[in-house]
Amino acid sequence: DTVLSNGNMTAVSANGDNIIGTIAVSSGKWYYEIEWDAGTSLSPGFANEGVKPDPGGSSGNADQWVIRTYNVGSGDGAYYTEGVTGSVLGTFALGDVLGFAIDFDNDAVWVHQNGNWLNSATIGEVQAGTTTNAVWTGELSGKNITPLAFSDSGTGGTGILNCGQIAFSTAIPSGFKTLNTSNLPTPAPINYEDEYYIQA
Repeated sequence: DTVLSNGNMTAVSANGDNIIGTIAVSSGKWYYEIEWDAGTSLSPGFANEGVKPDPGGSSGNADQWVIRTYNVGSGDGAYYTEGVTGSVLGTFALGDVLGFAIDFDNDAVWVHQNGNWLNSATIGEVQAGTTTNAVWTGELSGKNITPLAFSDSGTGGTGILNCGQIAFSTAIPSGFKTLNTSNLPTPAPINYEDEYYIQA
């Protein structure tokens, strides 16, 4: 089961449960961070809105994109695209912060570890939308994306989601917004012009 605290921004998962955000986006450029705070595994990343609550296997299932934070045979820091293993991006340790720059305009996602962009990317590439060294490309179109983390079955992990409620570990790439309610579009006002009311 997952236990939430700290305004639902800290999640402890003991049985391989998904930890899914409550805000999903389908356009624009967004940024958030997930800290591996405790436990033996955590797989932070993002998911399509409505993903199943069970990860369906240690590497994730359809509509999930994650980075593993411990060695499971394929190496530390391998990334997964809907359950398919990608290359190894690095070695991770407790206390590491992974930042996700999600860019619908260029259909790409870049990831940093403690401020160092993975896959040889640079902050300049992220800001320019140059996708050569992005971790994921061609995965966002037509999807409603929300933050995701899960611990693997039989292990436990604690993740802290930071959407701007505290200081980020590194500067946000220019042109990106923090994934929180203050940056969501303002709903259009309801027009009551044609409504009729009967006073009792």
